[in-house]
Amino acid sequence: MRGHIPRSRTQFYEFEYRAVHDDRSPGHLDHPECKFPDFPPPATQKRTQNIITGVIWFGLILLGSLLAVNVVITVLLAVRVDNDGFDSNKPEYALYKNTIFKDCYNRALPTITHDCSAIMARLQETKSDYGFFSKPYLSQSNYLDTNRTAYDWCDIMSCLNGFKIIPSKPRSSAFWPTTLDVWNKSGITFLLAFWQLHKLHRARWRKENTPCKEMEWDTWIILAWDVASFIWWCVGLGRFALAPALHPMPSMLGWVSTWKNSYMIQYHPYGCILRHSPNRLRVAKWTLITLATLQWIGGVYIAINTAKPGLARSSYYPAYECLASQISEAPGVSTCSADQICSKVTMFGSVRFDFPNQFIQGFTSFIGLFAALSGVAIMRGCTIGMFPLIAYMFKGATVAKWRKKASKYDFGFSGSVCMASGGSAIIGAVTVAEALGAFGRDRVGPVVLHWDCNVVHVNVSPWRYYLDVDYALPLRIAKMWFNS
Repeated sequence: MRGHIPRSRTQFYEFEYRAVHDDRSPGHLDHPECKFPDFPPPATQKRTQNIITGVIWFGLILLGSLLAVNVVITVLLAVRVDNDGFDSNKPEYALYKNTIFKDCYNRALPTITHDCSAIMARLQETKSDYGFFSKPYLSQSNYLDTNRTAYDWCDIMSCLNGFKIIPSKPRSSAFWPTTLDVWNKSGITFLLAFWQLHKLHRARWRKENTPCKEMEWDTWIILAWDVASFIWWCVGLGRFALAPALHPMPSMLGWVSTWKNSYMIQYHPYGCILRHSPNRLRVAKWTLITLATLQWIGGVYIAINTAKPGLARSSYYPAYECLASQISEAPGVSTCSADQICSKVTMFGSVRFDFPNQFIQGFTSFIGLFAALSGVAIMRGCTIGMFPLIAYMFKGATVAKWRKKASKYDFGFSGSVCMASGGSAIIGAVTVAEALGAFGRDRVGPVVLHWDCNVVHVNVSPWRYYLDVDYALPLRIAKMWFNS
């Protein structure tokens, strides 16, 4: 009988409860039957098909357009910037990095009209040995009336004249995750997932007597991207775990691509290839589920290690290498020796810097996406995994029966992609708006002071999302386009 499935395969697909078979080509038994997710459910009306197609293409165009704008902005920020006087190969770069600290520090005394005593008192309010300045202005309250005096970044740096400037070299861990970085990783991940959703939808509604295509060239490209991202992520996590002061954290969203593939492998086109090997398909699926779970645990570890310094505004490890041999020739006077200065780890942490009108921070958007996607994954896992088992233990029947009932409340791959892409698109739109404002920023950045030693350390400025910094720039840009 045409379209008949042997009992053994039926039992397997009963375990994989989401089997939806395409019976519109019964005359082509030499071609594999396609297997599709049951959400969105098959539509019998052309209008419904067109609506689903329109939603998918809207998502593709929206994500693609935002990514295209992001590419243009990234190129402009990296290329169209005047770096004259900020050559990273010159000795001065170790002192001032990519900031205008030198001009402010050397400002002539007659031109200084602000009250440096009030500024220094404001900076020392924390009563700590260290002082951190991580914004482009400082407001000073006037307790006699409601007015507030505002000092810009250069005014404040001019009051540090006489402090010994510590020369240093940034490490890979010195660069905070930016919104451009977060959006690129999430945007490309969900754009490729949306394209796979488009392929599923198109294959489901293929014309009668049209053979089911298996792996096409674009599917191979997406698979290669997923594999490359996974390998890069594993290497990055290992390097960070072994030496967090030397290497940056990998993406906390690395598990998303593996989780996607653990779901997709049972459907077209992967299911077509493994249709005669149900055991291999089961092993492949559970291997991917295990890897995705391990990656998610790694993502929790990364999220914790991102949130802690993010809330503290500074990393807990030295992200800059102290150049002790150059301290004696650096401007300013210190009461501490070079060895004493370099031994103060807190001086060389990477400090978070906030610009005005910065809607979201890179680390907060990363953690927000991670938390939201984790919630989606856990909710789906409970719906199709835990609920059937609990219902079986208390209500009887079979696990397969309860799994089929649970499937009615499962929004599946399509719903997950749409929700995640919607959140990612919001972050993308905010990122584009914020990045356009970056063209009007000044070369200002975070600084760290030690009051007893009378020293100051200048961090790299994120005024151009670190894209004007030569240090490992090609590698950092390449990594922006992989979920690693």
